[in-house]
Parts: sequence; structure tokens; C-alpha cells
Amino acid sequence: MRRREWWRSALTAGWVIAGAVVAILLGAGTSGEWAEVLASLLGFATAITVIAAAVVNWEHIVGDAQNAGLIVDRGER
Repeated sequence: MRRREWWRSALTAGWVIAGAVVAILLGAGTSGEWAEVLASLLGFATAITVIAAAVVNWEHIVGDAQNAGLIVDRGER
């Protein structure tokens, strides 16, 4: 079965890019009285970005394994 959910990877990649942009913007504003709040938000945004990148990587690994016939799709059992 071919992988037809290619849009998931593109959508997740978009979220990763958006998270990186937000992290950069929050990093630029870490001077002043809001520094602690922005640093916390920056840490959260970075964590979400790392998780999203891991999801994208996992989707590619599973898709490649399915295409190679190494694993069977749950619907094909």
C-alpha cells in the first residue's frame, strides 16, 4: 500500500518551521522585565519543535519501511 497521507508530513514540517520562527522571535526579546517569561516560552517552543521534528522523522521511517515491505500496515493484517 502506498503512503497516501503525504500531507501529514508537509503539515508537520510547516509546524516545525513555524515553531523555529517563533523560537527565534522569542529569543530576540529576552531583554528586559519579560525576559523570564519569554525564556520559558522559548523553552516550550523549542521542546514542541523538537517533538514535531521527531514525528516527521518517525513518519518517514515508517513510510520507508512499509514501502520496502518490512512492516505490514494495520489494515492489511
